[in-house]
This record gives sequence, structure tokens and C-alpha cells, in this order.
Amino acid sequence: MSAPLDGVRVLELTDESAEYCGRLLAGLGADVVKVEPPAGAPSRHIGPFLDDEPGLDRSLAFWADNVGKRSVVVDDDEDIVALCGAADVLVHTLRPAQAVARGQKMGRPPKLTPHQRREAVKRRDRGGESLADIGRSYNVSQATISRLL
Repeated sequence: MSAPLDGVRVLELTDESAEYCGRLLAGLGADVVKVEPPAGAPSRHIGPFLDDEPGLDRSLAFWADNVGKRSVVVDDDEDIVALCGAADVLVHTLRPAQAVARGQKMGRPPKLTPHQRREAVKRRDRGGESLADIGRSYNVSQATISRLL
């Protein structure tokens, strides 16, 4: 039996105020990827801590809100943009001004045009190409291309 969000990739760019949202999505079967800065997420510094000893991997609050997620460390916005291209859902806590200051455009994710959709269907029907490969060529995830086709 599959979970409701199997095959959905979620990119999480949040502070501690919204980490629980990603946990809920992961619990429903989504592949949640938490983006962290090189110094680690700020929530890693929030107690209580295991055995009352602070440390990046000892925050019980962090563990509780990040169950079922994967984590990736990024250095710059180019990495984030690349990760967004492979995600179906973006969960973030950036204020609009913060997003714009970092060069991020806040809007709808890219959609396939009717022409691109027809071409993707032809490619799928010809065989030889996986849905993941077709999705990558249009900068959308396999789950997205599956739903569109």
C-alpha cells in the first residue's frame, strides 16, 4: 500500500517555525529534503539537548521536527535553484523581501506549455525514455511529469 504523497519531492527552506510542516509531509510519504546552511539549521541550537549537552546533532527539538527528512547543505542560491528544479513542492519561510534580495522570484513553478505536453506524450509513447528523463528535459520532476501525462 502506498502513502498519499509517494513520489512527491518537497524542498524545505524553513526556520524552526515551519519545520513541523515538512515532518507532516514526510509522514504522508513525501521525499522531504531540508536545505541547511554550512553551519547547520538554526533549530539545531535550540534545546533541550540530549543529556543536557548542546551540540549540532543533540537538539531534541530539531530531531522531533525533522523526522523522516533528508538534509542537504548548500553554500549559495545557485544550488537552491538547482534543487528547486527537481522539487514538486517548495515549503519556505522567506519573507518576500528576503527572497527578492537573494535573487529568488516568488511565483508559480514552471508549467509545461501545451506544445511541450504534446511532445512529452509523444516521447513517452515512443518508449526508450524514462519519465524521469523526460521530466528533467523540461526542468520538472518525475512525479510532476507523471501527473501531467
